[in-house]
Amino acid sequence: GMLLCMLLLSPLLLLLPARGVKSHEQELAELSVWDDMPESVNHWAIWSALLAALVFFIGTSAVWAFMERLGSNAGYNPQSVAGLLAVSLVFATMGSLGSAALGKKFGNARPFLVCLLAVLCALLILGTAENFAAYAIGCCVFTAAFGAGLPFAVAEIAELDVDGRYAVLSVPAIGLGAMIGPGTAGLVYTGDSPVAILSLVAVTMIVAAVLVGFAQQRKHS
Repeated sequence: GMLLCMLLLSPLLLLLPARGVKSHEQELAELSVWDDMPESVNHWAIWSALLAALVFFIGTSAVWAFMERLGSNAGYNPQSVAGLLAVSLVFATMGSLGSAALGKKFGNARPFLVCLLAVLCALLILGTAENFAAYAIGCCVFTAAFGAGLPFAVAEIAELDVDGRYAVLSVPAIGLGAMIGPGTAGLVYTGDSPVAILSLVAVTMIVAAVLVGFAQQRKHS
């Protein structure tokens, strides 16, 4: 159903404005910056950041879709797992609020890379958890990093998008990630071991880090 909606709505992309609407003062301030930068370099940076957000959401949505299944197959009480997932959403909210509190104090790329590292640590904990407490820690670390990382990814896209044409594409990037991630995870997850799905997500985190690094290199070149 989601794929069908995407197909039906995709022709509306042709109606997107050529540029965003900004104040006259902003246009004058940014116009000189835009003119001084090679257009291809800025576009490469923006598309790399968009792909980073897409890949990040592919990986994180893949884990989240099967988090309950990971706990159930490990033999943990289903009611305890369900309660934990509800609590973990609080950590996701705390992560997002933490991103808002930090703002641009450390930029967007560096905090995003820290979030990717935190996701990798959470995957390691989930893959080696021998009891419910370890599983709970991994779950909460993952959701906190998930909630904190996404705002930084979108903020980086908005910062790179000098004339306001591409920031809106972060929404379909997240939507596509939400569709691709769980489906791909379902193909590789057999239920016997979480290694395959966790390894897949680890690869997406590494790819997202490379894409953000590339965007930063293009941004400052």
